[in-house]
Amino acid sequence: MSGDKKSKGLEASMQKLESIVADLEKGESSLEEALDKFEEGLGLGKKCKELLDRAELRVKKLVEDTDGELKEEELGGDA
Repeated sequence: MSGDKKSKGLEASMQKLESIVADLEKGESSLEEALDKFEEGLGLGKKCKELLDRAELRVKKLVEDTDGELKEEELGGDA
C-alpha cells in the first residue's frame, strides 16, 4: 500500500473511530449495538496504531546521520 493510501486509510479509520465514540457517548444505542460499536472501535484503534507505528518506523529510517547511524529525533517540535 502506498503512503498516500495509508494516509487516507488512517484518516478514514480515525474519522470512523471518532464517529463511533460520539455515538457511544450519546448513550442512545441498545446494549448489543453499543457492544458491537465498541468492538468495531477496538479494531479500528488497533489498525490506527499499527499504521502510526509503521509511519514512525519509516520516519526513523529516513532520519539518518552522515555515518549511516540512526538518530532518534523528537517528532512534532515542542513536546
